[in-house]
Amino acid sequence: MKNQINIFNTTEIKPIPRKKILTIANFILEDYNVSSATINIVLQTNEEITKINKEFLNHNYETDVISFNIEEEPFEGELYISLEKTIEQAKEFNQSINDELLRLVAHGLLHLMGLDDKNDEQKKKIHKLEDYYIFKTKKNDDNEKFFR
Repeated sequence: MKNQINIFNTTEIKPIPRKKILTIANFILEDYNVSSATINIVLQTNEEITKINKEFLNHNYETDVISFNIEEEPFEGELYISLEKTIEQAKEFNQSINDELLRLVAHGLLHLMGLDDKNDEQKKKIHKLEDYYIFKTKKNDDNEKFFR
């Protein structure tokens, strides 16, 4: 079995850069030697991600990305990303919406690969890797457009 990456958009925000999401996800899985995985990437509203955050992590607030390792063999994981939060953070950090979304996909996948960001050193490492994968994905760019 090869890697299967599914993207679900439960929001009214469309279209989304599916090819770029698949590209960055495949780069990360390849670099971490994952060749047989199922990854579900679910794009949601702030309200939806807050419910998941509360139900599964006991955090009663919205967040940008939540990742869950479901199975180790064969590897299965899920990412939940708030598109509303993505747009807010893109403005806040003066990034394109595409780049911020790719950052969140990379961030969630890197967590699935076992990386953490609980201290400053780990945060710096994961942020560097996000930048690397965004750059690599943009080098591979086919000018796919995002919404708006």
